[in-house]
Amino acid sequence: MHHPELVEQPETAALVAGWLWQSNGLNELADSGQFAKITRTNNGVLTCQADRVALRDLAAKVLA
Repeated sequence: MHHPELVEQPETAALVAGWLWQSNGLNELADSGQFAKITRTNNGVLTCQADRVALRDLAAKVLA
């Protein structure tokens, strides 16, 4: 990428996140509740997993 700073822009960040989600088949993992596997796919490690789970749970409540 010639201009990585563009990913700091909300619209571009959302497009990149959507591309990563789709290209890695993360819907199937999400539908089957494999949150740790999604995290490993995106980040390679499970650092800050408790924080990630808390944010996921909050998002689920807000979106319910």
